[in-house]
Amino acid sequence: TGGTPVVDAGAPPAEVAAAMEGLAPAQPDAAPVEAAWTGWQEEISLAAGRFERERDALLASLRSLAGLPPAPPPG
Repeated sequence: TGGTPVVDAGAPPAEVAAAMEGLAPAQPDAAPVEAAWTGWQEEISLAAGRFERERDALLASLRSLAGLPPAPPPG
């Protein structure tokens, strides 16, 4: 019969190794992990954009309070 070989738990190590020859370790399905990672990347990107906008607004307010002219646009 095909399928996974059955080896006695008390078998000598060489016999166990021979039975496992060619078997690949089980791999989890990567799709859920990749989807979660993509979601986190999007969240991080959105948070970074919010941070930059809030930082720019705070710096503009501080410049205004200090009586300084607005900062030149980046670039």
